[in-house]
Amino acid sequence: MSKRSVPLNDESSLTLNLTPILGCLFLLIPALLLAMEVARFGTIAVEPPQYCGLSEPSDRELPRALRVSVRIHDEAIIARSDVGPEATFARSDEHSLDALEQWAAQLTREYPHSARVEISAEHQVTFQTLIDVMDALRGRSCQLRNVTEADGTPAGCYLWIPIVTT
Repeated sequence: MSKRSVPLNDESSLTLNLTPILGCLFLLIPALLLAMEVARFGTIAVEPPQYCGLSEPSDRELPRALRVSVRIHDEAIIARSDVGPEATFARSDEHSLDALEQWAAQLTREYPHSARVEISAEHQVTFQTLIDVMDALRGRSCQLRNVTEADGTPAGCYLWIPIVTT
């Protein structure tokens, strides 16, 4: 058998058959469009929880709880409640966390059914600072083992149900 050789410098004899490649492209385009549609419906929207997962009390009526919020800034911690003036604590030392804990204790003594606090922080605040503020609001002697919201406020606990928001 003799092989037919194609001269390298003769461009007129070289033809490309693009039909199979174009056929693959025409099949690939609808497949990609369909995959994008399926991928859009296949995603699951996830949002952070609004509170720590404790169950709501059943049908019994509880006294109205206060709305308490704490905002952590670079230089200060600002605490607000439905009653009383806004309290500002410097973030510079450990004494400010002690003062924040005393503020939470005073609020809990006056309104014992208030256990929730909304905490928000600026972006540059470290996670350890957020945890320290949560510990101070909860009360450093608070033990929460096997406690639910329906049990009431445990001894030594102040604002022990944090809701971290943005």
